[in-house]
Amino acid sequence: MSARQRAADLITPMLPETWRGRVTAQTVESIGTLSAPSVFISFTSITHEGMPAGAMIDSFDVVLLSDHTDYAKAEDALDEAIRPFVRALDASPLVAWAGADKKKYGDYLGWLVVIQIPVNAHQE
Repeated sequence: MSARQRAADLITPMLPETWRGRVTAQTVESIGTLSAPSVFISFTSITHEGMPAGAMIDSFDVVLLSDHTDYAKAEDALDEAIRPFVRALDASPLVAWAGADKKKYGDYLGWLVVIQIPVNAHQE
């Protein structure tokens, strides 16, 4: 299983229900046209600092993207999704999050959440 798919499987249950069916383990740079709220996962780095032999930390950009091009509607949809998602991340012993920032992606508005997942060699 790829690192991105492992991250998708881990975070999907943490997302609000209406966002769960639209998780894509690919970069947000390939969004195309959206017909529903979507989540994109980019595998951004691997670090080993402070980890024992055989362990590392995979980092990902997770983008919750509204399908609305009307920013007022997008804001409302995103407001309902972002806080429950980061609260679920915060409660998870399997994933850490470093911050969330609202950004524009083409015609769409979304939240970028940086997450880290510790990985041992046997999980790869």
